Amino acid sequence: MHLWLEASQSLWWMRLPSLLTGSAAVAALALLARRWLPPAWSVLAGLLLALNPLFAQWTMEARPYTAATLFVVLSTAALVTAVDHPEVLRWARYGVASLCMLLLHLLAVFVLVAQSIGVVVTRRRPAWRGMAATLACVAVAVSPLAVAAAGQTRQIAWVHPSTLRTFIGALNHISGGPIEGAGLVICGTILAAIVVSSAPNSEAALSSALCLTWAALPPLLLVLVGFLHPLYVDRYALVCLPGIALVEAMAGYRAWTILTALGRTHGTSGPEPQASAPVRPVGRPRTPRRTSIVAAITLGGVCIGDLALLASKTSDVLQKHYFDDDYRSATAALDSHLLQHPASIVIIPNWAGVGFSYHATPSALAHALTKQAILALDQHRIDWQGVTLGRDDSFPDSSVLRWPLGAEREKSTARCRVGWAIGSGTAPATKFIVDGSICRLSHVHYYGGVWVASASAQAR
Repeated sequence: MHLWLEASQSLWWMRLPSLLTGSAAVAALALLARRWLPPAWSVLAGLLLALNPLFAQWTMEARPYTAATLFVVLSTAALVTAVDHPEVLRWARYGVASLCMLLLHLLAVFVLVAQSIGVVVTRRRPAWRGMAATLACVAVAVSPLAVAAAGQTRQIAWVHPSTLRTFIGALNHISGGPIEGAGLVICGTILAAIVVSSAPNSEAALSSALCLTWAALPPLLLVLVGFLHPLYVDRYALVCLPGIALVEAMAGYRAWTILTALGRTHGTSGPEPQASAPVRPVGRPRTPRRTSIVAAITLGGVCIGDLALLASKTSDVLQKHYFDDDYRSATAALDSHLLQHPASIVIIPNWAGVGFSYHATPSALAHALTKQAILALDQHRIDWQGVTLGRDDSFPDSSVLRWPLGAEREKSTARCRVGWAIGSGTAPATKFIVDGSICRLSHVHYYGGVWVASASAQAR
């Protein structure tokens, strides 16, 4: 992204890589589904992924999660090919795709666990050695990044521990909602039945086991690990969404084939009617063929209804101006205030200045906000955990920017007088201390997770 941003730092340009990789992930999933499903059902799998609200949200964010999802699909496709034809080149493709996946999102390692279990369950023993050797090479290659990440656990210190409710929340997040979650459980049950009833080394068992473990294990392991160390965040489970789309499409196709097969069987088989057989009354009950046709039509309606429901929720996601922090609106308010009453700015915490700097005008203010926040970060004054607010709280992770630049420095006890405060999280509701000055906020306006307020000094 450093090289990418040399061309432009516009919002649409920043988010374009995520959009492109998200679109590529949808196309790659449809191609992978074509191995096991007819064209129409393969397209359905792609649509289920594209219309997933969680996937749509992070396709618009300048984050690496959709790129990691693309390589998850490529990794699974390479694995299936290597399992069928265990050659060195095919295992190398699987290794490269898996390595790229982990470099973009380390927690995608749970996908590798799911893939391994899927291959073991289907008893593809000729592939075990090649898969083990490939994953060992991947582990060695990604170990430097893993070691570096292990020393940065405070980056996720804000994540809450898992509870029993987290399981339900995770199911709703990855499926799109409670109704979709119930449907996903039904589809997963159908695929589990296929795995149990099929020959262990058959293609049906392999496809069902891989998709089922792919959809279920990454979010499940994230939640379970979260009981020991807080880890579950909905976007961390984004890599399982292609597996969920495949589970739903494959279960729907299997139900469709069973229903249509029953209709054909009852309509064409059976002994010839005898000449002396009595004529049935007009009001006879429906034949099995008619029942299967009605059931098939109902299944089609359920699929269309599911797509429509997902499309409605995804449309709501696309219409949101922001998801967490609306820095654009907050900075516009700050610019308006400073234009009328130039004064010093209190930044709580100071790293919030980076977010405000992107939209701040004039450019001198944007540069000053960034410099102020980065300077504080270099001095290790940042506390990424939540700040407990109370009476006379001290904020060592705050900073004060004099505005306009070059203004005379006021006395320590009056630095907040007729000034402004910006920040992220919850604004202090009581007296607080910033660089020796006792201050209080008023006229606090929230813009998502960020806020702008007036700051005034109080005597000690």
